Amino acid sequence: MIRVRLPEPPHELVDKGAVELEKARDHFGNAANAGKPFTFGAYKLGPVKDALNATFGFKCAYCESFFGATQPLDVEHFRPKSGVLVGSDLVWGVYYWLAASWGNLLPSCTDCNRPRKQTLPEGGEQTLGKANQFPISSEAKRAAKEGEEQGESRLLIHPCLDHPEKHLLFEANGIVSWRSRKGEESIRVYALLRRGLVQARRDFQQ
Repeated sequence: MIRVRLPEPPHELVDKGAVELEKARDHFGNAANAGKPFTFGAYKLGPVKDALNATFGFKCAYCESFFGATQPLDVEHFRPKSGVLVGSDLVWGVYYWLAASWGNLLPSCTDCNRPRKQTLPEGGEQTLGKANQFPISSEAKRAAKEGEEQGESRLLIHPCLDHPEKHLLFEANGIVSWRSRKGEESIRVYALLRRGLVQARRDFQQ
């Protein structure tokens, strides 16, 4: 993972996102809609995908794997748009206001973004991948309404907001280790120690 400068958002996202946000506010503000899904679409716009691909060079924002030749772009929500995993419970309606927020959208490969069984370097297997995870240092500070996310102490690295090299250490054998708790959680959540990725890093360094 490297630091990337995020350009200005596509105007299509700004325009459609504003309309969508008003509808989402009405939906999630109505107690009768509790537990009912809301369909988000602004983040899927072609100009959004094009801008993310151009910014990140058709690479995953988390593991830097080049996906352009093998799979379509997954527009990943840094803070999940519909529900967040708190312990073993999926809590719905959290962060819906960030569904079309430019800084909350990142390109991701399948292995970083979705829960999949991964083989680790030492040979064990574990289901890893971000999905609805967004760990913070204290659940008491979890945002319940717009703007409160600024008071969270997040435990995941954002490649445009953080300096990943301050939290991660990439070793010559392809292994990545952590320099901070944020680095430790990012390695776990983004599955950065999956065996295939470790091998790819090792091969790149040779």
